[in-house]
Amino acid sequence: MSFFGGLIADTLLGRFKSLLLSLLLYLVGYLLLPLQTSSNSYLNPCKHPNGPIPYKNITLGLMDINHQKSPFDESCSGLMFGVLTLIAIGSGPFRSNIAPFGADQVKGESQQANLTFFNWYYWCVNVGTLVALLVITYVQQHESFYDGYLSALICLGVAAVVFLCGSCSYVYRPRTGSVFKNIFTVLCEACTKCCWRRKSNSSLGDDAIEQPSSCLDFAMYRYGGNFQEGTVNEVKKVLKIICVFLTMVPYWMVYFQMETTFLLQGLHMNLNLPVESANVTVDCNPQNSTGNDDPNDIASKPPKLVAAWLSIFDVIFVIILIPVFDRFIYPRLAKAGRPMGFVLRVSLGMMIAASAVCVAGVVEHYRLKSVYPNDSMPCCRHTAQQKIGRTVYNAAEMSVLWQIPQYALIGLSEVFASIAALEFAYLMAPKSAKVVRQKSQPQIISRRSVTERLKSPVSLQRQSSSDISVT
Repeated sequence: MSFFGGLIADTLLGRFKSLLLSLLLYLVGYLLLPLQTSSNSYLNPCKHPNGPIPYKNITLGLMDINHQKSPFDESCSGLMFGVLTLIAIGSGPFRSNIAPFGADQVKGESQQANLTFFNWYYWCVNVGTLVALLVITYVQQHESFYDGYLSALICLGVAAVVFLCGSCSYVYRPRTGSVFKNIFTVLCEACTKCCWRRKSNSSLGDDAIEQPSSCLDFAMYRYGGNFQEGTVNEVKKVLKIICVFLTMVPYWMVYFQMETTFLLQGLHMNLNLPVESANVTVDCNPQNSTGNDDPNDIASKPPKLVAAWLSIFDVIFVIILIPVFDRFIYPRLAKAGRPMGFVLRVSLGMMIAASAVCVAGVVEHYRLKSVYPNDSMPCCRHTAQQKIGRTVYNAAEMSVLWQIPQYALIGLSEVFASIAALEFAYLMAPKSAKVVRQKSQPQIISRRSVTERLKSPVSLQRQSSSDISVT
């Protein structure tokens, strides 16, 4: 949706109107989230008629896949997927347009001014993420998902009001059109004429007709095509940007482990403070678990740490290091004649991200060692049952604080790879290819958004619509 949002803004509505429309859809979608988690049967369309759905306590890795309930079969799953789709439709155009619209407000046309804006825009996004992780995830885990979603809805509403208040003073740039509508036709014409010209040259001789430097040049007027030279050159730049961002796919695959497997790993570790040891029990026959444990009998109080809080260390590293690199390290390196180019920064970011996954693998190795400490008795499991919200998890005694290094390394990798990719897109994209930058921003920046961070614990705990506890 980010791609189509940028395309619509460039060709039809403009950025401001696209932002207004996306905010409206975003608010409507988020309004339905607290309703679906409300305890009021008149407000909640998904309220179970016979009371709460029975709890289940299923051990991760030992569950019977033949008896798992499909998410599509759960209570009110259709409405939930519809709400998430509406939020995606609303958030996509917003993410792809808010940063370029903000860059339009920057006074001065220098590249350094715009790059500084994007650096600090990235920094502000992480500050908002830090507040969301500290407050909203705490409310969701220790109070209810209804209160957490309601808090996020209020914040989104306040942001919409603040955005509208400045509408009289904004700088509105006219629509420039999008180069993407020319890409297909330029590619088709260039390939057709390239094949035809090669056949002609083979019959007339290699020097009979001037040869262009690229196959795409056959679409230019000077080589018998139907497009101006500037249009073809813009298509070349867009294709180069797409190729570069394809190389970022492995990085994002590693990055999003923080939102999925890192979080799931943390939910199965000791979430109490280090001074508080977990009540470990030994179970040598976990396959015969009844799966009918009442969460109210497992723990009298929830753990003091929130699993999603470990992402704070990623955010903190980004918040601290961006000003340090922007104001001190990069200027001094440039002054010394050794600037850090795009390739070097992205390479460093990828290597650091890879090291984060390696650290996570080491942590998982020792976590499993604490669960199965006796090699001679591989079926005996040493776990502590801890209640998170309304879910019971069979967790290892190993503290979740051991995850801090892997989150910190991901944050360090962002400072190099993510911002470097953003700067590359901004510098290389032609004026009529704004959508390329808009498409890259949700990949680079706005995937860090509050919404996705709030949805990740919900999807892993599967409490959004069915109240079924899965561990």
